[in-house]
Amino acid sequence: MDKELIIQKIRDANLLGKGGAAFPTADKWQGVSEAEGELKYIIVNSSEGEMGLFKDLFIWRNHMDKVFKGIDYAIKFLDCNVEVYLHLNRDYLNELQPKLFYYINNYKWSNAKFHISIEEPCYIGGEASALMSIIESGVAQPKPRTKRTVVAGLFEKPTMMQNVETFYDICRILDGDYDNCRFSGIFGDGIEQKFVARHKVNATIAQILKDNKINPNFDYYVQIGGSASGPVYDKSQLNDVIMTGAGSIEIFDKSKRDFLTFLKRLGKFYEKEACGKCMGKKFATELNTIIQSYEKSSNINIEELLPIINNMNKKTFCKLCKSFKTPFVTYANNIQKMNIE
Repeated sequence: MDKELIIQKIRDANLLGKGGAAFPTADKWQGVSEAEGELKYIIVNSSEGEMGLFKDLFIWRNHMDKVFKGIDYAIKFLDCNVEVYLHLNRDYLNELQPKLFYYINNYKWSNAKFHISIEEPCYIGGEASALMSIIESGVAQPKPRTKRTVVAGLFEKPTMMQNVETFYDICRILDGDYDNCRFSGIFGDGIEQKFVARHKVNATIAQILKDNKINPNFDYYVQIGGSASGPVYDKSQLNDVIMTGAGSIEIFDKSKRDFLTFLKRLGKFYEKEACGKCMGKKFATELNTIIQSYEKSSNINIEELLPIINNMNKKTFCKLCKSFKTPFVTYANNIQKMNIE
């Protein structure tokens, strides 16, 4: 299959990355292919350092054959010397390592060398430059980049970085049996055991819950696409919302998860995960201190919090601290029925 046909098949499938950024996969593959260089890199990203994400582990467990076939398609598509980095959350390694080595050692690879990169679970490691820094130096440190990753990414070489699910999708597309679906983890209040569902890409959250027989007998709201950065919606809005981000639906019982409870968890997470290399750690610590102070009064002062959150969004470098604003604003507007920007 020639390169133009491969790109066209991926483009016709309207395939977007499944790591959170939702970048068009065909554009990324074309960019890496056209970049100059005798050596190119492929990164298979399954870091999952954000709260609420676990679908990548499910894919490795149940569909490793298709993931590796997708990687093989990528290697043949690039048609040059390729080094592949399987970037894994350390919590997944012990379980997956034997099977990973089986595929690495027994698959008929051509012009490819494999590495396994280990990430101590952290949210910041999901940011592209920080992820590459882990591979290059062992430190999860976001860096300013003046060139696109497809041109000068890992070790300044052309780099194809995709979520593990995207390689699964590539296999289905190029094998001719893609079903225009994606994986999402579902968990939260009223669900005895978390699980991963496969659903149409454009299915509404209401439809996904219905198809999986999720019908809570309490008033609830949901957060989708990641429990640190994803937007929040009231159950009355779910007929108009489709999945975004990295693929998760968390359900919250309103009687148990008020605004303060919701913010306390976010505050602790962001203070812990901010790397401290820019103002993000300072903002997150200040924000968490204020959130904790509300426990005595249970009165949340939006006017006090919003300037700090806006500073986190505008004055920090990486996507980690910028992303706090999304759950905060969507909760305030959709659940508290406020009108803030």
